[in-house]
Amino acid sequence: QYSKSGRHSQPRLENRSSVVGRTLGRCCSAHRVYRIQGTDIMNDLAFRDLNINIPVFRRPRRTTLDRIIPRKKLPKEYVAEIFLVSDRRHQKQFATDKELIAYFAVMMNAVNVWYEGMKKPKVRTKIVGISRFKKGINDVTAGRFLLGEATLRKFIDYFNRTLSRDPDAVYVFTGQNLATLDYTGKVSGSLLGIAILSSLCTDLKVGLGEDTAGTFSGAYIAAHEIGHILGSSHDGSPGHPSIPNNRGGRPCPWREGYLMSYVDGGLKKYQLSPCTKAQIRGLISIISDKCLAETSSSSTKTRSGILPGQVITAEDFCSGIMASKGRGVPLLRPHELAKCRMRCCLQSSYGSSMCQKELVPNGMSCAPGKTCRKGVCGKHDLKS
Repeated sequence: QYSKSGRHSQPRLENRSSVVGRTLGRCCSAHRVYRIQGTDIMNDLAFRDLNINIPVFRRPRRTTLDRIIPRKKLPKEYVAEIFLVSDRRHQKQFATDKELIAYFAVMMNAVNVWYEGMKKPKVRTKIVGISRFKKGINDVTAGRFLLGEATLRKFIDYFNRTLSRDPDAVYVFTGQNLATLDYTGKVSGSLLGIAILSSLCTDLKVGLGEDTAGTFSGAYIAAHEIGHILGSSHDGSPGHPSIPNNRGGRPCPWREGYLMSYVDGGLKKYQLSPCTKAQIRGLISIISDKCLAETSSSSTKTRSGILPGQVITAEDFCSGIMASKGRGVPLLRPHELAKCRMRCCLQSSYGSSMCQKELVPNGMSCAPGKTCRKGVCGKHDLKS
């Protein structure tokens, strides 16, 4: 549900406690983000994006998917109204609803950084509701893992049954380790996120991604999965057939390393490729007027403009994301900080051991008097 108070108010959080399950039908494709296994830590970031096709859910009551004949003129700005969820493991980090709301506000500020380069129309996200799930009512688990595809199915059905209003998309932050099942039924814990391509304002509009609560580590994953929901395939991959004259991501090489690729493309890592922009424009051209309109009067602006690096330290960031493996410490090398990159390492009694490369969180210090923003270490005018 949404708060009916003013534009600058905080949405009321919901606590979910009932179980709903339903099988998927057939139709579209889901996209997943994977961890790198056996990566060359010196060169690659600690995630990988792969495109896997699965059957897609088309609910009997919505067969047209609310698409229209392409509009000739696009708006100056499209605001994606997103309902956010903190799952049972994720929400435990936050003692109060106010803390969770403030965290999500900063998180989505970080997500919006990736979409700043989008023009004609401009694109940004807006939080229109927040829920914290204190029970795993939609969790499908295998041992210590949360099965991404099956859990996404249950969330899709659950929100189609229970949301009293209709956001453009729903995104679930999980504090659990996502996993997939291979064709033999073996569990692989390499999954980081999953969403269904071009599902904006349909019954399939749910994304799911990992986040270590308190670190904002899920910002990149969320930006990537929301990109899929907004219509973008991976760079180098075919696009969704519902978008007219869609060349997809094929004209944009995977190796360039934009948002919709796992490759670390330097400054491009914080940018949308031309293919991603074209696909988002294509989907916006065919969504319904209702989807296009900014309909909710509620939004979360408790920490407007504040970025993750302004509220956490490098020590806190690495300690959080490495916590499941041991004691995490940052390795800050000037030549890497100059490119807004850092390493989080496991510290042993013999000193630091395994390290993984990470993006320096937006807003974090990278040199005296300088901070990182969109991969640039410089003097940025950050809000406080």
